[in-house]
Order: sequence, then C-alpha cells, then structure tokens
Amino acid sequence: MNLEVKNTKIEQMVRAVKPANSVSFTSEIFDVGQSTIHRLINNSGIPVIEIGERKLVPGWFILEKLQIPGWVQDRLNIR
Repeated sequence: MNLEVKNTKIEQMVRAVKPANSVSFTSEIFDVGQSTIHRLINNSGIPVIEIGERKLVPGWFILEKLQIPGWVQDRLNIR
C-alpha cells in the first residue's frame, strides 16, 4: 500500500468520527471486537455518553487515541 492511499484512509477515518460514536463504529476504528469496547467502557477505560440504554463513545476520545499526525490535522482543520 503506497503512502498516498494510506493517508487517504486515515483522512476518511478521521472524517467519519462524530461527536458521539457507536460501539460498533468505535470497534471498527480501533480494529477490536465490540466486546472489547464494552469491557473497556464497563471498566471505565473509555469515557461514555449515555442516552437512555445507549452508550456512545465521545469523538474527542477516539481522535486523541488515534494520535492523528499534525499534517492530517492541518489538512482537516481540526487543530
């Protein structure tokens, strides 16, 4: 995979992050199972936004954990 294709995929991932994200989306971003995300939520390893029974992961947490390179932040104007 060349660098330009990889950079495009990173940009697409970052653009897909919302202020509140589902467990399934979060598991896709981090390439882990949904049960892993649920376990981390239950052990307070991941902050959560609760709306009724639904648990959502804050976008700021995902972006922070991805440690987005500076050039991507500049390109997406998210700094």
